[in-house]
Amino acid sequence: MSLAKSHERPTKNNVLLSLPDEEYERIRGHLELVNLEHGQVLHEPEEPIREVYFLNDALISILSLLSDGSTIEIAIVGREGDYQTPPRFWAQRFRHINQ
Repeated sequence: MSLAKSHERPTKNNVLLSLPDEEYERIRGHLELVNLEHGQVLHEPEEPIREVYFLNDALISILSLLSDGSTIEIAIVGREGDYQTPPRFWAQRFRHINQ
């Protein structure tokens, strides 16, 4: 993929920008720009994954529910889209909230 071509893509997300042209074209028709509200819950633990978010200008907090009912932030994900652990692991065990 040429650098000039990646700048034509309507995204700031590093994962989408790093895809080869043919792979980006394959998923492009499935991408939809959405606005997230502050504090919006994007996923609850144990629920099936229905959407994947490629962030442009947002941060997602991944929270773990403690035994006393409080939560603790265990990770933050932004437009770099860099998970240290596979997303399926996050989705099964933790709550995701837009910050």
